[in-house]
Amino acid sequence: MERSEEVLCGLQPHSNLKQLCISGYQGIKFPNWMMDSLLPNLVQISVEECCSCERLPPLGKLQFLKNLRLKSVKGLKYISRDVYGDEEIPFPSLESLTLDSMQSLEAWTNTAGTGRDSFPCLREITVCNCAKLVDLPTIPSVRTLKIKNSSAASLLSVRNFTSLAFLSIENFCDLTNLPDGMVKNHAFLERLEIVRRRNLKSPSNQLDNLFALPDGMVKNHAVLERLEINVMNLKACQGSAITDRPRAFGISSLPNQIGHLMSLSYLHISDCPDLMSLPDGVKRLNVLKELEIEECPNLERRCNKETGEDWLKVAHIPEIVINSEEIQSLGSWQR
Repeated sequence: MERSEEVLCGLQPHSNLKQLCISGYQGIKFPNWMMDSLLPNLVQISVEECCSCERLPPLGKLQFLKNLRLKSVKGLKYISRDVYGDEEIPFPSLESLTLDSMQSLEAWTNTAGTGRDSFPCLREITVCNCAKLVDLPTIPSVRTLKIKNSSAASLLSVRNFTSLAFLSIENFCDLTNLPDGMVKNHAFLERLEIVRRRNLKSPSNQLDNLFALPDGMVKNHAVLERLEINVMNLKACQGSAITDRPRAFGISSLPNQIGHLMSLSYLHISDCPDLMSLPDGVKRLNVLKELEIEECPNLERRCNKETGEDWLKVAHIPEIVINSEEIQSLGSWQR
């Protein structure tokens, strides 16, 4: 461990370096040339598989840093004031931040209470495999938020990102319902993805799924243009045999208030075997240009052209694709 620290300390790059990747570092602390911000021109930093590090350098002092990726820094429990440094505006140029497989990360605090505004240019946050991180700080500038396979409690923080244009939620194993009001205040939301891809290899009683989308979820989102819903639970284990029979779990309904999404032009619903029908609100989606349905047997039957029970709800949509088969095409357009 001490040897690793000595080696990295002796590898101080030129001060004009713009991209830095540290991977597999075994030391407890980072070298002085990082702690003392001796690389002022860094634009991109990636720190990966640094299992023993418990503290990050004061990266907030880097005036030109635009992209920061932290992956498997397993000893790090807190992102707090020591990361921001003593700058008046920490992370003044940061545009993209990724937190991936940070198993010990419990808290990420902003600089609230210090009289400083941090992350003024941050546009995109990705949080993946961070099971202990239950709260995200409020950062008004963020336009894209992606949360994958993390704590369901972290979804409560989504409501604080009021400038979001794109929200992606994926692989929440312990999630049964989306939090009420999760996207209630997102007047600028243009694209929403709810994705669940999972081939379970465990007893069927361990299957956990989304059961319904809350009615309030789609209100006041007149600018939403893309909505994608994917919940895959097609494989369950009975003894040692893996079967392909859909289980009786998953999203069973969509809110009728989907009709309030007056700017929605693309709707993609896939791998939702328990979704029984489309709500009547779909008939009010006059701007909707394409409907794509995959692996949703009830919808496939009900949206059959001319004969399906839901056909009159979707007949006005120019492009309808079911299981990669074009059911209706009333003219060419670009997505």
